[in-house]
Amino acid sequence: IEEVTGPIIENLNKDFTQGLEWLWEDGNEFLDQVDEYINQTASVLNLVDSLSDEKSKLVKQIQGNMVMVNGIVTNMRGNKEGSFQDLSGFLEGKVDELKKETEIEKDIFYDYIYKLLEQQVKLQEEDEIEDISEYFNPYKLGEQFSVIMEKTLQGRVLTFQDGIIRDLENFSADVVGGMQKSTLKLRNILQDIVEALERLQNDYRENNLLQRRLYEAAENTREVEEKSADILVTLAWQDILVEK
Repeated sequence: IEEVTGPIIENLNKDFTQGLEWLWEDGNEFLDQVDEYINQTASVLNLVDSLSDEKSKLVKQIQGNMVMVNGIVTNMRGNKEGSFQDLSGFLEGKVDELKKETEIEKDIFYDYIYKLLEQQVKLQEEDEIEDISEYFNPYKLGEQFSVIMEKTLQGRVLTFQDGIIRDLENFSADVVGGMQKSTLKLRNILQDIVEALERLQNDYRENNLLQRRLYEAAENTREVEEKSADILVTLAWQDILVEK
């Protein structure tokens, strides 16, 4: 079974692994940017005084959003590693299923031989045949078994390949869907952070240095927020390709 399914599994694993790597290529850069700019924003917030209730409320709001961003980024990175592991485990599981199916065919053949042998033994005991060994040549039985299993495998392998491709399409759709959901969450939270940073800027018009730092933080966050929109477009196209 490994000899028959090995090339199929190897090619599918290669194709889908390359697809996942391509899918995550822009995603990795995006998540690195999110980390970088969130850390920069955190350092800027340390410069903001908390004497004003309004300022304190905005800072806490941004910090809370940054905690959520960090959580989503961590989960997305974990999902990335998990998707590769899930792919490997999925393919191994499909081969195991095929093995179990062929084991059933083998058991059916063995059961047939056992019943036939039992019948011939009974006939010998009744002196209707002289020697059952004339009817049971182990080499011929082995050849017969090989032919039966080869034909069984040929039929099952085609079904196996078609079925596994359909299942992998669903697997890819789930991966893309998860990335879309997480990226959309990130985009919404990043938009909230930009709005809060812009409100803080208005409170520091007389402090040019801090106002500039807040402006830079808002612009950097806006940059990754816009990048998230590009990621969503890429994922939408990938979703269409999976359906095709």
